[in-house]
Amino acid sequence: MSGPVPPAGRPGDTPAAADPTVPDGPRHAHPTGPVSAPPPPPAAAAPAEAPVAPGPPSAPGPPPAPPAAPTAAEETAPERITIRTRGGAGPDPDATTEVTPGTPAAGSDTAVLPTPSADTPDIPAADTVPTAPADSPATDSPATDSPAMSADAGTAEPLAPEQPLRARDPLLVHLIWEGLLLVVLIGLVVAGLVLFPEFRTATAARRLLGFAVVLGIPAMAFSLSLRGAVPNIAVVPLAALGGSVFGATVADQGIAAGLVQALALTGIVGLVMAALVVGLRVPAWSAGVAAGLLASGLSLAIAVGPVDGVPDVPAFLTSALPQFLVFAVLSIGTGLLCVIPGVRRTLGAYREDVEWGNRGLLAGFVALAVLVLSSAVAGIGGVLAVLQTQVAGTAGGLGDLLFPLAAVLLGGASMYGRRVGIAGTVLGVLVLVTVRELWLLSGLGSGYAGYGGAMALAGIAAIVGLLATPLVEWAGRRAEARVTT
Repeated sequence: MSGPVPPAGRPGDTPAAADPTVPDGPRHAHPTGPVSAPPPPPAAAAPAEAPVAPGPPSAPGPPPAPPAAPTAAEETAPERITIRTRGGAGPDPDATTEVTPGTPAAGSDTAVLPTPSADTPDIPAADTVPTAPADSPATDSPATDSPAMSADAGTAEPLAPEQPLRARDPLLVHLIWEGLLLVVLIGLVVAGLVLFPEFRTATAARRLLGFAVVLGIPAMAFSLSLRGAVPNIAVVPLAALGGSVFGATVADQGIAAGLVQALALTGIVGLVMAALVVGLRVPAWSAGVAAGLLASGLSLAIAVGPVDGVPDVPAFLTSALPQFLVFAVLSIGTGLLCVIPGVRRTLGAYREDVEWGNRGLLAGFVALAVLVLSSAVAGIGGVLAVLQTQVAGTAGGLGDLLFPLAAVLLGGASMYGRRVGIAGTVLGVLVLVTVRELWLLSGLGSGYAGYGGAMALAGIAAIVGLLATPLVEWAGRRAEARVTT
């Protein structure tokens, strides 16, 4: 509605001022301010007079009367606006009705927007705002996906965007666990030095470190696969395969050619396993069973037994102490590298994709690389075992498979993957080989009885190590909860 029209008059008449309370334009469903009652209609214009002869101009007429002031009842009465109900039930689905803003319309589950105040920002025009029925939960209301609306002033508050969950892997629980392992290892060494004089000899030390290398390299490969959340339980058969290939080729083709062929064949088996895990999305442990059987069969078919004609090699390649130092540096160095959050999350990205049901390209590529690399590392362990013992294909039995897995579990690694400590694998290996050495020195069993007792002790160590998995996972969930709250 336009403002009041001034009455027509003669030249010189002063037009009446427009009412500032009336908007200059069509009225909307959501007025921008209070609107008073419309003024009374202006007086009708005087009829035009018959033309007369020109003469002196007449005096100007009286000014028009100002608009009547609204009464008290009109000022306090709430404004009523007209709304349209679309798609309703009944004979007239597009009926119109008049309601007071802020109150529900009769027979409707919708409420009209409250009248905005002068400080309220503009709200897009709409007929109604849907409200959830009384028996419907608040989460089912469409308003949960829209900006929050204040009930008293109609202000719009944007909802905070949902933050993505970031993986949190606290290291304190690993450090505490590894500290306890160090205390246990020191206690075992002291007990061996006090109880068994043979334990103090250089021969016992070389035997202990040599077995630590044979056990430690496959354990390091298994630990690496756990960091990538794709446990490679075929590491021991793969070590036997690498040793067999190296033993069958080293005499004729040399150390370098034998090492390359061992790494190539073990890497191919790892690639087959990765294709099953990443391509067909089968669990990693099931693919490890298949790959372990394949590697064991190939190892037995290629070479088993003493290796003749091994060329002279540098002493550090056959000595137990340098080999153990290389194993310890590589294992602890990998743990320190994975302390970096970005490295740890990238290497263990496959775990998050499995939990959230979405395997991305990066996670699949990392899982493939981890499986191939861990298989090749296990093959290197077999090569070092051949250089140290001059025997190929001696690994791959149930007991040999149990020792590396038990050492990693005892080191505090989570069987769910990604959450692995720093020096836990090295400490777990040292604890197991020390227990085995003390068991053999005690004379409690010889031959198969002694070997069986060592296997039983390794199984007990694995059970103890499994206690670390719920502890590590509990600490990780607590850290994630603190981030999201």
